[in-house]
Amino acid sequence: APSTPNDETPGHKRTGSVAIGSEDYFVSALRLRQDTKSAPTTPQGSARRNATFSPRLIFHDTWPSGEYDRRGDIATCNRLTPMLAQQIKEELNSFK
Repeated sequence: APSTPNDETPGHKRTGSVAIGSEDYFVSALRLRQDTKSAPTTPQGSARRNATFSPRLIFHDTWPSGEYDRRGDIATCNRLTPMLAQQIKEELNSFK
């Protein structure tokens, strides 16, 4: 079984901000958010919802496909045989 990866991987460097071009992404996002205060508001009768996102990006290490099989199990309906269908019926009837 694969072990849990460490948060501190050697040679893995995390940065505190994201720069696109010469501008910090989150600074421009905050500036844009402040500009939207003059945008039209929603009607007072509806519930107000607000979503905020963390400026902190977190990357998690994963296992390679050779160590961890990400494929799902084949659904029972896709591998149903007459014998399996009969077993399911009998099991359901035993609970009735």
